[in-house]
Amino acid sequence: MESQVVLGRRRLLDQLLRAVRGGSVVTIEGPAGYGKSTLIGRWSLESEIAMVSITISPQYDDDVALGRALGEELLTLDKDPDSPLRELLTGSFEVARHFMPVLLKWLARHRVLVVFDDVHLLTDPGSIALVQTLVTHTPAPSILVLSGRSLPAIKLGRAGVQGRHVHLNARNLELTADDLKGDPEAGLAPEVVDEIIAAAGGWPAGISLSLAARRVVGNAGESELPQTLTDYVNEEVLGSLSADQRRFLGEVAITGPQTARALDAARGRTDSAQMIAALRRDPIPMVRTGMDWIGVHAILGAQVRAQLITDEPEHRVLLLRRLAEHCEANGDVGAAFDVLGLLHDHARSTAFVELHGPLRIMGGDFALPAQWLRRLAKSRDGLSPSLQLLRASTIAMEGKTDSASAWYELLASAAFSAEGFEKDPAFAARLGIAFDSIGMPRPFDIEVPPVPPGDGWGLGPEIMRSSRRAFTGDLVGAANILQALETYSAPYALAEVWRAGQLAWVLRELGEIDSAKGVVRAAEPGWLAANLDRNPTTCQYQCLLAMAALDDGDLDVARAHFNSARVKASELQGGIAQERFLASMLLGSLARQLGDSAAMKSYASQGRKLKAECADSPYLLEVWARVEPELDQPEIAGSSSLSAAELRVLSYLGSYYTVPQIAEVLHVSPATVRSQSQSIYRKFGVNNRSEAVAMAQAQGFVH
Repeated sequence: MESQVVLGRRRLLDQLLRAVRGGSVVTIEGPAGYGKSTLIGRWSLESEIAMVSITISPQYDDDVALGRALGEELLTLDKDPDSPLRELLTGSFEVARHFMPVLLKWLARHRVLVVFDDVHLLTDPGSIALVQTLVTHTPAPSILVLSGRSLPAIKLGRAGVQGRHVHLNARNLELTADDLKGDPEAGLAPEVVDEIIAAAGGWPAGISLSLAARRVVGNAGESELPQTLTDYVNEEVLGSLSADQRRFLGEVAITGPQTARALDAARGRTDSAQMIAALRRDPIPMVRTGMDWIGVHAILGAQVRAQLITDEPEHRVLLLRRLAEHCEANGDVGAAFDVLGLLHDHARSTAFVELHGPLRIMGGDFALPAQWLRRLAKSRDGLSPSLQLLRASTIAMEGKTDSASAWYELLASAAFSAEGFEKDPAFAARLGIAFDSIGMPRPFDIEVPPVPPGDGWGLGPEIMRSSRRAFTGDLVGAANILQALETYSAPYALAEVWRAGQLAWVLRELGEIDSAKGVVRAAEPGWLAANLDRNPTTCQYQCLLAMAALDDGDLDVARAHFNSARVKASELQGGIAQERFLASMLLGSLARQLGDSAAMKSYASQGRKLKAECADSPYLLEVWARVEPELDQPEIAGSSSLSAAELRVLSYLGSYYTVPQIAEVLHVSPATVRSQSQSIYRKFGVNNRSEAVAMAQAQGFVH
């Protein structure tokens, strides 16, 4: 079979011609039909190196038999009648004592490719020792090649360290579409190559058979090859497997490539690792194995899968259900959904997305739920009302509230006309909180069950409702609820960023500056990891990050966060007036501290427009009454670059407090107060505390 594999080897031949030099050891490892012998023969011809080859078989059951066979093959290349090899082989000899020294000297004087084929059959300790000696000591200009399905217990580390070892495995030996398309001997159209690769994978013998089957001769148009590729797989590959191995490969063909642990869960067995290990020791074509995983190529998989389904019709469904449950339990929801797709169970897939879709979105992953929704939308049954609602909610969470509200109204109208609320109260509850989350009145007056915060549908709205509690003045109550929600939001990056942004603002209003900084900093790694720094709905959170940077005196970081938050605010389309009102105040305050007069005026104007829409939020109006004068007052010389921390220190410099006392009040170290005081003097262009206070008082900055 190997002799048929003649195409597409230019890549490997060039690699061998470049990398292999005299004294090298080349190991070639792969299943039957991977073109190992053909590759070695071609390499010998192109490199113009004489070759001797020993195919390992039971007759070489000791080192003497193997040594004699090798010596006799080498003598066919030696024309010297007085060759020491010839004299040595005429009588009895000891391999280690007599044969090996003579052999190594002979190899040093000749340029020969010494090939041991089927080395996986090498079991005799003496024979292995002979090969090991050649691995360690083969001299230039000769080259040693070991080829087989697997390698015996040979130590190759020394040759590797010396740069003498070249290894090719089954993956290297597989043919690719580029190999065939780039081989002029093949003469195949690109579409034919793609079709053959799809059928046989990279298996060289399978590709050779596929090509042979295409050569039609005679008037009858019959194939020149008596076997088709399928026939060969049945007779030569599957015929060598035990019933347990065929069943196992059939199960792998159903599940697709999996780890041993996943296969154990799907099969309800505990022997998958052992089955994989056995196939690693004695590999077969079209089966790929790793340390703990296995996959079966299409043509082989189709046959073992068909046989298993014929014998056990219900086994396929049971395998896939168990595998989906395993993937879901281990958090790999993407794989779980793919497995459910193989079951073609639309109801089960819909329930899966209704459960996991909102949670993935709360984690900041919009792409995977969108992919799920697209796939389900193409099915015959389409999207359920709840999944249509999820699609609309995704749009809202990307900051496009106006578009989302139109979807919500359309879904509410359709549900009324179809009596959908009575049929699906869970959908009614979800639609209700969707309206609540964007600050729109519900267009229906129906009693619906509450959605718990642990449900992905209820988590985001619960965070928003808690923040609105603060807008009415209950800061402590809002802080308590937002802190309690961490239990539910912590695993989901977007929900945690929303919660952190709201809680940090509430804590700042309560005067707990250090706690506020801790909250936003704790959420920052998840915010970055989930790429939420681009999500417009995290505008408030980024404002709080900018304030934390100002507290630490890091103006560059604060300005970067401020500029990013400004972009996000401009991308928000519609939304809750109170949230936009608060964002305007936060951005305006940041603009003032960073000395951006134009931005300060812009956000002052926005705040005045939004104030009228927030009459039911008295605490926000109190905050506005405090912020508006600051946004309107002229810039104080030197104060534009002061951080929030420096402004707080400045407010105490006019008092009789000593530096340690100021530090105690502000919960910082005396060294921090001294450092910030020096920064204030430098920015004001003054030399001491009294001059800084005088300048601030003259400008009306402190009293």
